[in-house]
Amino acid sequence: MSSPLPEGKLEKLLPALKPLAELIGGGALPGEPELSNILSSLGIKDTWALDELRLWSIILQKARSMRQHEGATRLLMERGIQQFPAILTIDEAIRNPFCVEPKSIDFGRLDLGQGASTTLTVSGGRVKAVEVPDSKLKVDLPKPDSGVTRVKVILSGSSAVESLRAAIILHGDYNDLQVSIKAKWELVPLFVEPQSIDFGLLRLRQGGNATLKVTGGVVRLATVGSDRLKITLHRLDSGDTQVKVALSGSSEVDSVKDTIILQGDYDKLKVPVSARWESEKRHEIEKLIRQLESPNWLDRNNSAYHLGNDGDPVAVIPLIKLHETDHEKWNVNKAKYALGKIYVNDPRGFQKQLIEALKNELPSVRKYAAEALKKMGWDPSGKD
Repeated sequence: MSSPLPEGKLEKLLPALKPLAELIGGGALPGEPELSNILSSLGIKDTWALDELRLWSIILQKARSMRQHEGATRLLMERGIQQFPAILTIDEAIRNPFCVEPKSIDFGRLDLGQGASTTLTVSGGRVKAVEVPDSKLKVDLPKPDSGVTRVKVILSGSSAVESLRAAIILHGDYNDLQVSIKAKWELVPLFVEPQSIDFGLLRLRQGGNATLKVTGGVVRLATVGSDRLKITLHRLDSGDTQVKVALSGSSEVDSVKDTIILQGDYDKLKVPVSARWESEKRHEIEKLIRQLESPNWLDRNNSAYHLGNDGDPVAVIPLIKLHETDHEKWNVNKAKYALGKIYVNDPRGFQKQLIEALKNELPSVRKYAAEALKKMGWDPSGKD
């Protein structure tokens, strides 16, 4: 290095040292225009001044790059600058380190096909370029704003179950920064509630409506075989899907047993659907069967009586339940009576209850039990 500046020149140029250190401390890499502007602001136009300022700039840039005083302080002192001003100048040049926040990115667990993005804040220098090692990553690098660069990192979705572990490199004027990135794509199964639809027993020409809610993804397509079912999909603000199911009525005794297929991007669900239409008589029988559960013992008694008279075998199991669980003697007897009458029309295997009914105090119960047992071929001697 050449000999130090003469005292007169050093005294003239020394005021340029502070703005030069501030410029470098802000992360800039001063070139000829920036150095000339500093000199111009001080009214200095000498060629030697520009050469000397360029030398000071190289020393301070090296100090910033190395993040240390050693060597740089000595070099400035060799140019004639006193030790204390030299140290303060270097402090200014390295005060704002080149750094990034956050220092790593974890996009966490993502659904298949899901992408994500985030923003890095870089200070202490400009980002000249970004090295991106993975095709699923891209960056948006804007111009710095007030010494800060906000780098947007964009992750595209994956259609496969996989993980990403990569690192982007931010290239600065003095050094580089590395930001690790990770993400994991998982298949989140669709879930539907309720998991089946039963419209139950309907009157002729009666229709119905039901609503399903699907979580875990978007339903793209819904199919069903029956032309009595109409499916409508609605996307909710939460990202879930509402599935409305409309059932048209039937003018004759009929039934529907079908399956709705809900197709998502990577998964599908099957929802069983059933309905049946019956005559008014069957509705009355179903009403009587439900009335066997009434808390009023007289309601239960009347229902058993009418079910026996109707003679429909669908009432057998509910009547046996009434016979075995009811605490009212009259209801137990009426259940036996009804079972005996039904058996005349439809022989069933409830022999035990009928044998007990032969001992009943009511003649009508004994009569129908005997008729039913006779039709069954039961031998009172036990030799059947």
